[in-house]
Amino acid sequence: MNRLTTSLVISFLVLITSGCISYKSERGTVNHAIPQAGVLSQIELGTTTTDWLLAQFGHPQAVRKPDEQTAVWQYENVASSTTRVQALPLFAVELKDVEKTVYNFEVENSYIVRYWHESAAQ
Repeated sequence: MNRLTTSLVISFLVLITSGCISYKSERGTVNHAIPQAGVLSQIELGTTTTDWLLAQFGHPQAVRKPDEQTAVWQYENVASSTTRVQALPLFAVELKDVEKTVYNFEVENSYIVRYWHESAAQ
């Protein structure tokens, strides 16, 4: 009889808790015309103009001016993901991951002379 009781209790607990574990994952992106690798390969340093850059990606989110002849146009991308695991109402874990990428285009006299990107987890 003990063995039957134990089996029933275990079966009951498995039945009750089987629907109480949930998993949810979300991914969001906030960007501003993020450059694709194929598009970036079209850039010819010293030849490609800011007009091309505007046509491809629109106006930059920020422009830095290190000196009078040089400007650095910046386009930013922020990607985030959230993962939530919950077991019954007693235990829940939520993990958030945010990664920011900034694409920089150095411009001199309306020509792109250099470009790079910087990524960082936040």
